[in-house]
Amino acid sequence: MTIRYWKLSEDERRKIITELKNRGRQTLHLARKRVLEDTIVDPTARKTLRKCVSSWNKLAQPWLLSLACESVGGETSIANRLSTGLILLGGGLDLHDDIIDKTLNKHGTRTCFGMYGPDRTMLAGDYLIVKGLTTFSRVALASLPKRLAIKVIGILERAMIEMMDAESIELGFRKNLEIIPGEYLEMVVKKSADFEAYFRIGAVLSDADLKTERSLSRFGRTLGVLVILRDDISDVIDPKLANNRLNNESYPLPILLALQDAAVKSEMVRILRRQSYSKQDCRLLFDLVYKGNGLKKMEETMLGFMTYAAKQLEEIQRKEPLETILKAVFPPFHVLTD
Repeated sequence: MTIRYWKLSEDERRKIITELKNRGRQTLHLARKRVLEDTIVDPTARKTLRKCVSSWNKLAQPWLLSLACESVGGETSIANRLSTGLILLGGGLDLHDDIIDKTLNKHGTRTCFGMYGPDRTMLAGDYLIVKGLTTFSRVALASLPKRLAIKVIGILERAMIEMMDAESIELGFRKNLEIIPGEYLEMVVKKSADFEAYFRIGAVLSDADLKTERSLSRFGRTLGVLVILRDDISDVIDPKLANNRLNNESYPLPILLALQDAAVKSEMVRILRRQSYSKQDCRLLFDLVYKGNGLKKMEETMLGFMTYAAKQLEEIQRKEPLETILKAVFPPFHVLTD
C-alpha cells in the first residue's frame, strides 16, 4: 500500500459517506427507537433523552463492525443487531465524557450537559450505558452459540475496563506540563480499546482463525489511535476547540511534541499557564506548535501508526475498504504546513 494517505479521491470520499449512511441509518433508527419506547415518567428525563438521541450521528460503530466481518468473508446481519447496543453504549459514554470535559457545545449545537447540567446528563448516560450493555448481551446470547456469545461479551467488557482506565489516567494529564509524548501515546493506545473491540468482534462473528483475529484487532486498535490523534490536531487548529481543550482536558499531542523544542518552550509555557485563553492566545499557540515542529513530528508519528496498521491488512481477504478508511483519517498535512 503506497503511503500517500492524504490523497483521498473525491470518489473515495463520497463512497465513505454513502457507506456510513447506508450501513448505519437503520441501526441508528433502531437505537433511537429503543430509547424512546421506554416508559420514563419524569418529563425532564424524557426531554434529556430525546435531546441526546435527536443529536446522534453515531454511524461509525455499525459501519466498522460490518466492515470487519466482510473483510474476512463474514455475514453482517448479527453484527448489525449487535451494533444497536454499541450505539446506545457509545451514547452513554459520550455523555459522561461531556461532563468530565465540561463540553457545553459540540458541532455547533448545545450538548445535553450544556442544556440540562451534570446531574441530568449523568443519569441519562447511566441509562444509555445499561441499555447498551443489556441490548448487546441479549442479542449475542440469542443469536450466537453460547461459546461465541460469551466471547464477544467478554471482548466488550475488557474494552470498557481498559477505556475507563485510560480516562482515569488522562484526568491526571490536565494542565500538566510534565507529561511527555510517550506517556500520552500510551494513554491513547489504551483509550482506543473500543476500536479494537469492534474489529475483534467482527473477526469472531466471521469465524476467522486466531491469526486473522489478531491482525484485525491490531488494525482496529491502531485505527482508533489515528482517529484520536486526528482530533488532537483539530483541537490545536480551531480556536474554539483549543480553548475548551486547554481549560478542561489534557494537552493535545502536537503541543506536547512542540514543548520538546527549547526554542519555543518558554513562550508556550507562558501561554499554557494562563487561567483563560483568548482566540489570539490559541492562534499564537498554534504558530508556536508549527515553529516547534509539532505538526511535523505529528505527521511522522501518525505515518508510523499508518504503516503498522497497513501491515496488519496484508493477509486480509478484502482489505481495500479498510485501506480507504486509513486514507480518510490521515490529516492533510501538506495543507496544514503550507
